[in-house]
Amino acid sequence: MTSNALYNFYNPVQIHFGEGIRSNLQDLLGSKKYLVVCSARGRKQFTKDKILQKLIIDKQILWLDTVKESPTLIDIQKQIDLMKNEKFDAIIAFGGGSVIDSAKAISVSMRIKDKSISIKDLINSADINISDPPIPLFTLPTTAGTGAEMTPFATFWDHVDKKKYSLDHYSLFPVASFIDPELCKDLPKIITLSTGLDAINQACESIWNINASAYTLDIAFRALELGFKALPLIINENNEDARSDMSECSMLAGIAISQTRTAMCHSISYPLSSHFNVPHGIACAFSMREILKINLDQDDGRFNYLAKRLLGDEKSGNDLINFFEVFFSKLDVLNIFKSYINDIDSLKKLKGQMFTKARAKNSLVKISIKDMDGILERSLNQ
Repeated sequence: MTSNALYNFYNPVQIHFGEGIRSNLQDLLGSKKYLVVCSARGRKQFTKDKILQKLIIDKQILWLDTVKESPTLIDIQKQIDLMKNEKFDAIIAFGGGSVIDSAKAISVSMRIKDKSISIKDLINSADINISDPPIPLFTLPTTAGTGAEMTPFATFWDHVDKKKYSLDHYSLFPVASFIDPELCKDLPKIITLSTGLDAINQACESIWNINASAYTLDIAFRALELGFKALPLIINENNEDARSDMSECSMLAGIAISQTRTAMCHSISYPLSSHFNVPHGIACAFSMREILKINLDQDDGRFNYLAKRLLGDEKSGNDLINFFEVFFSKLDVLNIFKSYINDIDSLKKLKGQMFTKARAKNSLVKISIKDMDGILERSLNQ
């Protein structure tokens, strides 16, 4: 296996991982006044949790419990405006990727001196100075999949124009993340499946990526060893013990993409979610086998190495194609996808939106918009 020997690596997030590790959050918070960002459901989970209840006693707490799934720019701006006159020392993000992304935006926006600058201004202009230290952010993910607790990214949506927007800045890294698999137990199956597939896809996309290094590759390989085994155990066998491995998979995949960024599968996924409401992880998984096959043409040894780690010493990169097909079949991914959209013509109409240079350029093999028809047809009819 070879990779470019020249690379940079920066991920300053303190990692606290393991069942019950959320009890250590108190030590970092101290006597700070803090804002808890969550959904309405998340607030109930937080206040009923026997460990987290201790953070509420004798503490100055503000709650922002209105975060929605796939928040829009309007949603996050309302939240920022609601908090702009409040004073707090730290933010706790308690929830999935949408909650953590919202908390990141609040953390950065609250410290910008020019209050007329909106979240959309931050997204649209790289010239805006956001170098002021953000409000310290501590994350407690309640899903295992987005990896948002380990990345400098935040994603928001425009449901009217059917567009996805992203913030990407080093100041969005959390100070510390408490990845406690106990917080993911009893999560609904469709959320477990979608977020789990998102993590697996992130690990894969950091492997078939021109920005990969020996370091990120090894992190991603380990993520896939954990995720490919754990997700079917949770979905098909109700094995709650496997959630620890799934949480670790998500954490590792987040670390990997914090360095490489994602690639073509994520690019394809965004209009699938915005136009047809396909859950994000399902939308990412839709094209994975086809994107794998394309990138196998530029295998420098990484796919052969991955196959040996996943399947045994006698296997090679080409064996991953069947492995992916069997894995997705066991989880019924394609049929779930088709319950949202099963019309190839409707998919092809969106191919322009599915092809974004920022993601496409990361693939080992250069994919053009001319390739999209074939990718979509083969993905839908595999």
